[in-house]
Amino acid sequence: VREVFHLYGFEPLQTPVLELHETLMGKYGEDAEKLIFNAQHPGGKEELALRYDLTVPLARVVAQYQNEIPIPFKRYQLSPVWRAERPQRGRYREFYQCDADIVGVTGMGADAEILSLITTALTRLGFQQFSVKVNNRKLLTAIGEYAGAEGEQLAELYRSIDKFDKVGADGVREELVKRGVQADVVTRIMELVTARHPGLEQLNFLEEVMGNLPAAQAAIRELRELADHLNAANVPANFYEFDLTMVRGLGYYTGPIFETVITEPNLGSVTGGGRYDDLVGLFRGESLPTTGTSLGIERIIDLLDILKLYPPHI
Repeated sequence: VREVFHLYGFEPLQTPVLELHETLMGKYGEDAEKLIFNAQHPGGKEELALRYDLTVPLARVVAQYQNEIPIPFKRYQLSPVWRAERPQRGRYREFYQCDADIVGVTGMGADAEILSLITTALTRLGFQQFSVKVNNRKLLTAIGEYAGAEGEQLAELYRSIDKFDKVGADGVREELVKRGVQADVVTRIMELVTARHPGLEQLNFLEEVMGNLPAAQAAIRELRELADHLNAANVPANFYEFDLTMVRGLGYYTGPIFETVITEPNLGSVTGGGRYDDLVGLFRGESLPTTGTSLGIERIIDLLDILKLYPPHI
C-alpha cells in the first residue's frame, strides 16, 4: 500500500497520537463522538483525546502550518487510531488507518485520483471482486428535499439509510417509520435509494427525477465529471458504482463520498473517504478543498487470510 501511495506521488506526514479534546469534538457527528477516548494528564489543565481518525488531525496541521505547506499537497499516513467500539470480527478498539489525501484541489480530478489509487492498491494485493461505492452528500440532501424531509428528519434519514447493508430495504423503511417520518415521505425516499441502474444510467435516472433541485444538479454534475476522469484514467467501470444507500456517517463530508466492499466475503467496508472542503476552514477560518480515503489494514489482512492471497514465499 505504501508503494502505491508513492507511485501516486503522496508524501508521508505524521500527526500526534493525542489531540486537544476540542480539536476532535464537533467534527464527526454525535454518534461517532461517543466513541472517542478521552485522555488526561494528572493535574493537567488541557483536556486531551486519542485520535479517532487521521483526517481531522491533518486538517488541524494544514491550518496550523498554512504558510509552510505547499498547496496542492498530497499526503499519506499509516498510523493507529482508537475507538471505543465493542471488539468483534473486523472491528477493533485500536487499529491502523492508511490515509491518502489531496489538499487544495477543487476539481473532481483529485477525487478520481483517490479512486484510482484505491483500485490500484486492492488489485495489487490480489483482490479481484470488489466494488467502490460512490455517492454524493449533496445528493442525500436533495433526496431529503425531494421527499419532503427537513431539519431533524433529514438527520434521521441519513442514520437510517446508513444501515441499509445491515437491515436491507425493509429494515430501513421500518426504521424511518419508527423515527416518525411520514409514510408518503418514506415511500418517495425508498423509491429513489433502491433504484438500480448500471453506470451513468443511474445518474440519468436521478436527473430525470430530481434535476430541478439545485443540490441534485450540483451533485450529478460532480459525479459526471468524476466518471469522465475515471474513464480517462482507465479505471475499469466494473470496479465502481453509484449507490445512494451508501452514506458515510461522519459529519464533515461535503461532496462525493466513497466506500469499498470486497464482494465475497463481506467483512464490512475496507476503504472509506470522500471530499471534505470545509474541515480545514474550521481551524483557520477559510475553507480549503480536500478529498481523500482511508484503507482499513486489519480488515484487509483478515480478507487476505480468508482468501489465501498472500504470495507463496510469505
